[in-house]
Amino acid sequence: MKTIPLGLDQAGFRQLLDALRFRYRKWDVFACGRCLILPEAIVLTPAEHQRVVAIVERFHRILGELENRLARAPQELAFLGIPPEVADLIAQEHGDGTLQLARYDLFPDPTGRWWVSEFNEDVPG
Repeated sequence: MKTIPLGLDQAGFRQLLDALRFRYRKWDVFACGRCLILPEAIVLTPAEHQRVVAIVERFHRILGELENRLARAPQELAFLGIPPEVADLIAQEHGDGTLQLARYDLFPDPTGRWWVSEFNEDVPG
């Protein structure tokens, strides 16, 4: 894995940040007074890309199994604090799990292992 600069000057980078915030609704561009967007892109090798895809596919299967279990277990949904009306909707909308619009945030550690730090179905992108 390596990084390459985006090739933007300061004004171009500021335009990118504005587009992320206001066009694409990425509200966490800044946190604690720091910019969280790097002026570079990560470039993966084909093997690294395959590894990341395999991790995300595994998480997809695990979450699908969890969704299947929870859709059939209103008592578990209640334990999680899901209101009965929402549990009813979950049971009605339950599908086969093949379609999922989500974002997985993965990060490599210094040893080369990938970690999933976050999963978002509510605001993918």
